[in-house]
Amino acid sequence: MAVSVVIPAYNAAAFVGEAVASVLAQTRDTFEIVVVDDGSTDATAAVATASGDPRIRCVRQENRGIAAARRTGTDHARHDLICYLDADDRLTPTALATLEDALRAQPEAVLAYADNVRIDLAGRPLTREGSLKARVRGLLPRRRRPSGDVTAAFLRENHLVNGGVAVVRKDAVIATECWRESFEVSEDWAAWVLLSTAGRFVRVPGFVALEYRVVPGGSSHTWMSKAAGYGRTVEQVFADPRIALCVPARERERLRRLRLAHAQLYIASLHVNHGDVPGSRAPFLAALRLAPLQLPQLALRYLAVLAAHRLNRA
Repeated sequence: MAVSVVIPAYNAAAFVGEAVASVLAQTRDTFEIVVVDDGSTDATAAVATASGDPRIRCVRQENRGIAAARRTGTDHARHDLICYLDADDRLTPTALATLEDALRAQPEAVLAYADNVRIDLAGRPLTREGSLKARVRGLLPRRRRPSGDVTAAFLRENHLVNGGVAVVRKDAVIATECWRESFEVSEDWAAWVLLSTAGRFVRVPGFVALEYRVVPGGSSHTWMSKAAGYGRTVEQVFADPRIALCVPARERERLRRLRLAHAQLYIASLHVNHGDVPGSRAPFLAALRLAPLQLPQLALRYLAVLAAHRLNRA
């Protein structure tokens, strides 16, 4: 029994050492680490392999993005289970053992996942308690993270912060071809949806598997191109024939419009986060037109973004 931990890394020298160390500190040591250096121009590879541990391999490729890096890591993985750990995150000490046991206990399942906590750039715990944004979000219904046949639930929204909270079966990843370079934005969400068509998901309630590092957003010259890519990813996912086999046509169309509404809300939030509050209004209204029955939830999420922006300026 063993897990391949795939770590895609691009110019990640500042954090990849912590990610690797968190894997080496696992209570169950039957693992390997496959670091995919996605065309880094810094010391990512040297930092990742500095310990000299023979369980670490570093594969280098031209810069092609995180989905391609995860696919490369999958190709090089030697074990039947994979954890996709981001280079700036950290596993908790029993993460691999707990997730592996949960998945192997249910042979029909293809993925087991748990919770995460957030940390800042220095690795310190973050909390939302007491902030205006937290109070606004507290008005929203609490998300129930699903188990079992989860395709419809994941089409509605993403329940995994990223691959570091999960262990997946390699054969299901290969069968669904879920890491696609054509997914420009939200490639994690797209991958989980496609994986869900291959089998059940197992939820491990109350267990924290990952310390998720909150890193400030990218430069302003890329944010609108990413926003446009979100909608294209949504359309690609809903056009996949596997989805039609799992979700009835009427429900698919309702969920498609809801995801596109969230894409517009995402665009609105990018406008706000880059100081263009007036520019956020048109995509917010577009979101309401796509999913009018979701007006209260969409409005509260939009208010939470505005609240966070105001706090950051204070």
